[in-house]
Amino acid sequence: MSSAAPHDLPPPPAALLDEVQRDCDALARARRRRLGAFAALALGLVLGFGALIGWREGGFVGPGCGSPMHTVILAGFAVGGLGLVALAFGLALPAGRALRPLPFLGLGLGLAGLGGIAAIYGEPATGHGGLPCLTTGGLTALGLVGLALVLGRRVIRRHAPSAGLFGVGVGLLALIPLSMACHDASMTHLMIWHGLIPAAGGVIGVALWRIIRPG
Repeated sequence: MSSAAPHDLPPPPAALLDEVQRDCDALARARRRRLGAFAALALGLVLGFGALIGWREGGFVGPGCGSPMHTVILAGFAVGGLGLVALAFGLALPAGRALRPLPFLGLGLGLAGLGGIAAIYGEPATGHGGLPCLTTGGLTALGLVGLALVLGRRVIRRHAPSAGLFGVGVGLLALIPLSMACHDASMTHLMIWHGLIPAAGGVIGVALWRIIRPG
């Protein structure tokens, strides 16, 4: 008894295909709603936190904050971070394999922005350590991770590329309040202590995926 070749099998019923398409469309709409909610809440969180810790006596502490170029750099952090998070929310496994370089491109975007702030507004601050910035950025990133989990998107569980994208993305978003509040704009400080945040986010995201991935 021979089995039929795949091209000899009858096509699926049209009603079944329509039902599958409706289910896929509903999932896509839910994903877009959750992503939109995350984007709005995340931007509110990082901008509000940045204003809270950075506003002093009628201005922001961060060198250059409020200038057009500094605003463009912060917008780059926001677009890059939310773009990586959006990919992490919606990646399928084959696309995840194909897009593995994107976390590194996102990290490069963040470092380029930090380098731009240092080159344009560089103001070393004496006696300013890097640990408070690393702690503040890390706590901000953890708040963004918690926000994503509240919205029901367990992106870290999907696969390693999405976990890396998500980690770097929230790390880029966490650079926004630091750039508004940190008064040390030296190249060394920004590239090391601020740059560690998206880099560590990507590494921690992949490490968590290895621990909690589905069996």
